Amino acid sequence: MSADPSGERVAGPPPTATGTLQAALSDVADRFADEARALRGDVHASEVSRRRASRINIALLAVLAVLAALLLWVSVQNRQLNNRIADCTTAGGRCYEESGARTGKAISDLIRAQVYVAQCSRLHPGESGPEFDRELAVSGWITRPAASPGG
Repeated sequence: MSADPSGERVAGPPPTATGTLQAALSDVADRFADEARALRGDVHASEVSRRRASRINIALLAVLAVLAALLLWVSVQNRQLNNRIADCTTAGGRCYEESGARTGKAISDLIRAQVYVAQCSRLHPGESGPEFDRELAVSGWITRPAASPGG
């Protein structure tokens, strides 16, 4: 306890100890404020880094989703192509049967053309050229349909 100028005793430390205590507390408060500012800077840098990492992760996830969608699309296209190839190479498939019919018609047309050429050369020996082709077209030899088999 210390005495005040009126002579009464006052509770508390002596005046010189109070000044030293205030200086020490002020020093601790300054160091605490400095640490708080440093911590705030570290937290801010950490938050910026986390946001950047989050954006990168979202971008990578989007790229992965696009790649997965493309893979799915290629898989569907591949399955359709395999089905089409199987339809055209397996007996009984619609494409296979249509192809056989087209090939049969093409062969029939070639045979018919050879017959016309042979008949024309037999009926008109030594004649050829554009004038003869026009004469055949007018007489119906070139445009005459082929006879159906069996009829």
